[in-house]
Amino acid sequence: MKRVFICLLVLFVAACGSEEVNPGEVALVNGKAITVKQLQAAHDAQVLGADAPGRAVDALRKEYGAVLSELIIQELVAQELEKRNLQVTDEELAKAEQELRQDFPPGGFERMLLEESIDVDLWRDFLRKRLGMYKFNSNMLRSQVAIDAGEVDDYYRTHEEDFKVPERLNFVQFSSLIKDQVVAACEQFHREQDPAAIQERFHNMNIRMVIMREDRLAPDIVKAMTGLQPLEASTPLEINGEYVAMVLLAKEKARLLSREEIYSRIEALILEDKMQKAFEDWLQQKIAKSTIKVSTLLVPQNLR
Repeated sequence: MKRVFICLLVLFVAACGSEEVNPGEVALVNGKAITVKQLQAAHDAQVLGADAPGRAVDALRKEYGAVLSELIIQELVAQELEKRNLQVTDEELAKAEQELRQDFPPGGFERMLLEESIDVDLWRDFLRKRLGMYKFNSNMLRSQVAIDAGEVDDYYRTHEEDFKVPERLNFVQFSSLIKDQVVAACEQFHREQDPAAIQERFHNMNIRMVIMREDRLAPDIVKAMTGLQPLEASTPLEINGEYVAMVLLAKEKARLLSREEIYSRIEALILEDKMQKAFEDWLQQKIAKSTIKVSTLLVPQNLR
């Protein structure tokens, strides 16, 4: 929802300055052009081939408008970084590209670009812009955001329901095509609690360690385990052509996670919200000081 708001904000401001731009361009951001090729490539990367013959013009305009908004935001960020001499360097770009290439076998990266019809120069431009967004967040926005213990305490108190862990069943599940093997495995586990030894004895048996809420288990599984004591086995069930039995390890009672257990998680949630707010505030101020012109072909009818 926040990203939609930002995109609408960019398009609304751009609509106020919409006009015919130069051939081959779709927008100007403080005099810097965003080209048709950049927009098309970014759209293709997001939509991943979802375009089909007969799609409504308004739907396509909306899609391209949203992608263009993202490109405008990235360009504004890039200009801000350059202004502060924090722009992504060629060395940083090359290092990031090399790290990505390592995920591919020899020649695989070039083959992927060819198969997907990706222009390598445009791809590098997108990578540079993505690195720029990360750099902007970590080098500029993060320094503007502070979180104190009181905020964490307040968040914990007002969101207690989110930090309740429901009752869960902790058990071992044995499944095999042979019923006697399942019974024997349960008996052996009762004696020595060594799943590896059981797996060595019954090579074709499937053994799973499970910790799960009752309401997320199949009703037959829950019913079979009702009333079991720790290390007690259920009667084997026939499920999808296999015999399945469970050995209960423990019933974990519902509990509220302590503040200490989830402090870092709460801190991350608050940080995310504050960073988003800081970015929105910066963007509104930046847009107000910028000259953004967009081709009238990409501005939604209701914003013209």
